[in-house]
Amino acid sequence: MVWGAFCGGTKGPLVILQGRQTAANLVSNIYRPALWPFVEHMEWAPYVLGRQQLTLMEDGAPIQTARVSQEWRERNGLVKLQWPPHSPDMNPIENLWKKMKLQVSTFYQPQTMDELQAAITAAWNDIPSQHLNQLSRPCQNECNKSLIDMVAPSTTEGFILKATPKKTS
Repeated sequence: MVWGAFCGGTKGPLVILQGRQTAANLVSNIYRPALWPFVEHMEWAPYVLGRQQLTLMEDGAPIQTARVSQEWRERNGLVKLQWPPHSPDMNPIENLWKKMKLQVSTFYQPQTMDELQAAITAAWNDIPSQHLNQLSRPCQNECNKSLIDMVAPSTTEGFILKATPKKTS
């Protein structure tokens, strides 16, 4: 599984995991060590975290809908965006992965798993921030005018975060 994040033109971490992943792996290998630190280090984080909920767009893979994933998101103030299933045309993540797959197969042609991981990492590092901004723009218009422009791409899941006022109980 390959997972990465970007917010506007800012690239976040890229995580490459071997084998089949579970919801517990998603939380322990991606949400906690990759997604959350990336969110916390964004320039808008001090103004948003703890004050507003962050809405998370995922594609509905079983590891994302499992209770352990849902509970982690709830504990951390992330709410799931209702997203139409099978709508890759609206998902900037899918466009990013398509470009990266083409780059890996055209320029790197890896023969081993190590070469593949190195090629994926190189393709990720080669993505210019302007391209990330371009990918985010149509989704912003399509989804919500208040979208913060947070996207975390993956081959099996993707994220878009937007801020909404936090409900007080």
